[in-house]
Amino acid sequence: MPRSFATGVAIAETAPTPDSAISPAGAAEVVSSNIVGYQQISLNAGYNMIGAQFTKVGGAALDAAEDFIPGSNMSGVDTSTYQFTSYLMPWEGSGYGESIYWSGNTGMGADYDNKWLTPGWTPATCPISESEGTWIWTPSATTVLVSGEVVTTNVTVNLSAGYNMVCCPFPVSMTLSAIVPAESMSGVDTSTYQFTSYIMPWEGSGYGESIYWSGNTGMGADYDNKWLTPSWTPASKTFLPGEGFWIYTPTACQVTFTSPISAGE
Repeated sequence: MPRSFATGVAIAETAPTPDSAISPAGAAEVVSSNIVGYQQISLNAGYNMIGAQFTKVGGAALDAAEDFIPGSNMSGVDTSTYQFTSYLMPWEGSGYGESIYWSGNTGMGADYDNKWLTPGWTPATCPISESEGTWIWTPSATTVLVSGEVVTTNVTVNLSAGYNMVCCPFPVSMTLSAIVPAESMSGVDTSTYQFTSYIMPWEGSGYGESIYWSGNTGMGADYDNKWLTPSWTPASKTFLPGEGFWIYTPTACQVTFTSPISAGE
């Protein structure tokens, strides 16, 4: 069954943040004057590929893992065995990094309850940055609520040679037209007419059909610099809020995500 995501995203311009302090004069101290918002993501039981689509309120980078995804609705430590049951498994360019685990209500006090922890039970830092993706595994279907500051400008992402786990860095649905590869992204090998760079989407229990970047094929406007299916027809794909996916490229390059959100919205 395809991954499901909540489609409703609430944004508020110049809204006070949840941790805004109250000054002695009684006025709210607004930490951010940019757009802040929240998004509900539905997770299937098993593996889900999700990404970071908010920055920390105030524009700072994500720091603690809780800044990326509070796990309050997720299964925590099994207190009969003290084994973790839900975790994030981040990709680090050439392999997976150390998994981090949701503690839930451990019964061990505030230092351990409802936190993302390392295998050594120490507080975990956020394993990904804006526009990056990660696997999240949960033993049962649930929903998580993520929030933060919304990016309103185009975002250019540096891709390494090989597989990159990414997401569209905006909390709205986006089509392929918003994913614009740089000229340096490898397209069709015109000596063999084999595709070399592609998107590989995860659909909940397996991978969907890959989507290929044509580049300059020499075959004209109908084929040049387009996302195509394996049969060379125009590809159609909508990435839902929070959805992560793989991009494979044989050489390092960049891709730009075009923002559908303006600061004035």
